[in-house]
Amino acid sequence: MAEQEESGEDVKERYISKYHEYLCDLAVKAIEKNPFEFICTMLRVSGCEDEGWDTLSSAKETLKDFNKCLQQAYEQKDFRAATRIGLVMYCHLVEMTVGHELIFNTLRCLDGQKYTMWPFKNLIDVRNKNNPKRKKQVIPPSAKKKFGEIKTLAQKLNENGIIKCIDEIFSEEIRNAVSHSDYIVTDEYFRMREGGYPRQIDLQTINEFICKCFAFYDAMLFWNNKWLESFAQIPKYLKLPNYEVLELQSENNIVNGFAIHFSNGHKASYSRSKCSELVNIIINGNGTISPTCGRFDLLEKKWKIDNKPSEEYGMDFNSDNYSR
Repeated sequence: MAEQEESGEDVKERYISKYHEYLCDLAVKAIEKNPFEFICTMLRVSGCEDEGWDTLSSAKETLKDFNKCLQQAYEQKDFRAATRIGLVMYCHLVEMTVGHELIFNTLRCLDGQKYTMWPFKNLIDVRNKNNPKRKKQVIPPSAKKKFGEIKTLAQKLNENGIIKCIDEIFSEEIRNAVSHSDYIVTDEYFRMREGGYPRQIDLQTINEFICKCFAFYDAMLFWNNKWLESFAQIPKYLKLPNYEVLELQSENNIVNGFAIHFSNGHKASYSRSKCSELVNIIINGNGTISPTCGRFDLLEKKWKIDNKPSEEYGMDFNSDNYSR
């Protein structure tokens, strides 16, 4: 049994490396195409939120709790329990909205589109919206629909790698059976009844599926964090095309916000620390954001930071010798 566990860890590490390499390649292309929108994607820009509303932080804490139970099951050699806990964790991961949004918004960047807080708004089903006698019901899109939308955009961009990743980690059949508690785990098989007929999948196949899913989300969460760390290592002030300066703001060596400085002294900003704060930024109906520039008549064809020439900050953006 020890050899099987070691082999499983080796498989997981191999898939983590594979998925991380692909996600990094995807990110590099997104940055080249649309750097500001990719920064917004990694920051998960949202509206103003009090402390305690970050679903990603909560999801990570939940996974830690699950991992404690999983470790305990392995220590007790209760492998059926380990499989059941692994399946619940599997559902938690593939249903995680923030994961869908990170991938889809990265693809949107690559497609030349803007970051949006609500990338799957078009998939929301509103029932009874034309019936004033009945209360409206908002039905959020399923994981299957969101993964389908991601694959459609990936296919348009010839990003077949992400399609392969999704096919390797997502099974609507397994997710549905576990979410509806309509399954049985034996010493050899994962058995399902929902869908009209009983069927079974051998546990080795199920465990490989779970292993790949864990590896993908480990790689994705690490990828998200590493990009925010890497942004903290580049110059704090970046020259934007229309005489704006982008300031990257950091906390504990990780970028957690930005400010856009306009030449008239106006500033728009976003920060995500314990809470989320949006200042002088409009949230559009489709979830994209539009920083406001203040008075147009005071704008100059110069790059300024807090209404001071960029040279005062060591950024000689206005010099004829400056090149990016």
